[in-house]
Amino acid sequence: MKFESRELECLLIVGLWCTHPVDMERPSARQVIQLLNFEATLPELPQELHDPAFVPRPLSPDSDDSPEA
Repeated sequence: MKFESRELECLLIVGLWCTHPVDMERPSARQVIQLLNFEATLPELPQELHDPAFVPRPLSPDSDDSPEA
C-alpha cells in the first residue's frame, strides 16, 4: 500500500489535536478541514500532550452514559 508521508503526518497531528485533553484547545471543524486540505499550517503540539496512562473519568450519577442494568 502506498501513501504520502505528508498526508500521514497531517492525519496523525490532526487526530492528536482533536483529542487534546483540554476541550478549548481542540480545533474547530473548519480548522480540521483546512488542515486536511493542506490549506493551513500544522500546529506545533506539545511533546507531552497526552498522558500515556489511560484513566477513565468516573461517571456522574445523573449522567446518561451510565450502563443500563
